[in-house]
Amino acid sequence: MLEPHCQIDHHEEAPHIVQYDVQKLTTVRVFFALSGTVLMDIVLWVETILNALVFWSIFWGVMYLHWDGLGKFVGKETNIRSFIAMFTTLVGLLLSFYTSLNIKRWWDMRMLGVGGIWQASSRLTLQVSQGVTRDPEVLEAIWRYACSSLAFLFMVRQGDCDNMQALVAEGLLTEAECQQMLRIPPQQRAESIWSWTGALISQLNGQGLTSGPPHYAGLMNTVDDGRGGANVINSYLETPIPMAYIHLLGLMVKLHNVMVAILMAILSAKHSQGGDELGAFRTMFRAFFMPFLYNSILLINDDLSDPFSGDLTDFPLRKLMRGIKDDAKSIISCGTPENLPAWLTKGKKFEKWTLPKPSSEGQSST
Repeated sequence: MLEPHCQIDHHEEAPHIVQYDVQKLTTVRVFFALSGTVLMDIVLWVETILNALVFWSIFWGVMYLHWDGLGKFVGKETNIRSFIAMFTTLVGLLLSFYTSLNIKRWWDMRMLGVGGIWQASSRLTLQVSQGVTRDPEVLEAIWRYACSSLAFLFMVRQGDCDNMQALVAEGLLTEAECQQMLRIPPQQRAESIWSWTGALISQLNGQGLTSGPPHYAGLMNTVDDGRGGANVINSYLETPIPMAYIHLLGLMVKLHNVMVAILMAILSAKHSQGGDELGAFRTMFRAFFMPFLYNSILLINDDLSDPFSGDLTDFPLRKLMRGIKDDAKSIISCGTPENLPAWLTKGKKFEKWTLPKPSSEGQSST
């Protein structure tokens, strides 16, 4: 119970969640989980307080007036609940579509974008180290430029485009490389740096280290896969969901919250005047629960729409860069002669595969 539900990486720029325990978020221990959740968002509590002010203002106003005709004015409670249910269902459908769309965009940025850059780095390291050259400078440049591509995406979204010293400190770029990259517009750096990797592959091919045009083309396709990963992320971030839809959704949610607060406040006052404490509690709970839920979903979607902005729940840049670097180092290390299985280092001549010849029985039967 006392163990944390998530692991947070604290560093100079901003802390990020690197992993979490699903079980602690799906059992009763979820009541003790706060770090990294929407419950830590100050905007959520500000809007909840504003909603509470509307509710309690109406409630105490009606209670103070002691309106004798309140029951007749309110009418049947079922009619009010039907109206709110219609409104709640409409808003819920809009929120569901918006959330599913944002989760898909988030997933694509992680798997096709970040994953594309990571996979291109690992695959190119494997292809070059086992079929072209084991020059340390060449192999190191592959993962360095891949990590830099990813770092540029974060730098643009966090408004820190020209902080090249951070890349030098991480060992991703040299001072000279940083000065060259400053000539490129910030939005294009994540894709443009793959030109350096492409130029590296072209030089290896020009020196006769590749096994002909098909091999060279395959290596360049891998380079383009990495550039494509950066392009996927840029495309999603630069093409958000249409503003008109988000504006309508936000307007509907806030209007719903105000209407629920007003109507539930009147019903709660009616139940309180009639001595129905349970009914008053039920309507009060409804007044706060649904607005709180819808506001939470909106704020979660806000975080999902840009996982590179530096929030606590965004993609962990340092963990991703460590993963890219460690994968490349492991591939290089495992491919050295001393780490290969013994039977692969004996120079055994392998037989070429051929189609099996038909048996004599098969020929006679035909």
